[in-house]
Amino acid sequence: MPHPTPSARTAAGAADRADGTVAVPPAPRVRVEHEGPVAVVVLEDPARRNVLGAALREQLHGALGRLAEDPGVRAVVLTGAHGCFSAGGDLAAMPPAAPAEGRARMERVVALAFEAEHQPALFTTTDFLEGKQAFAERRAPACSGR
Repeated sequence: MPHPTPSARTAAGAADRADGTVAVPPAPRVRVEHEGPVAVVVLEDPARRNVLGAALREQLHGALGRLAEDPGVRAVVLTGAHGCFSAGGDLAAMPPAAPAEGRARMERVVALAFEAEHQPALFTTTDFLEGKQAFAERRAPACSGR
């Protein structure tokens, strides 16, 4: 079987080394840490800036589902490793879907978002808006507790 060209390997996330070998990045994963009643869910795919490909999405959905059933978890923090939350969805890897498949996938995403939206929040409206503004301005939020 022929070896992929350097550009094909790079597009797949691999990197050529000076010694002629190819460094293959680790598989993306979702790591869950528990800090008392707080669960920290960490996206880990540093080679692709935590892009939400199929594997990472499935792991994330599974982790959030398990945490939702855990009575000891009072809050969930979702974050990304290696200085980046997420580059977004992996559009290049999304296969063309039949309308029914696309609809089912979107219904699942909307259901998950709806569940998250209706969980008790540990921040107030003012702090939520400050967080969004700080993100847009690329600065640390100055939360007031209101």
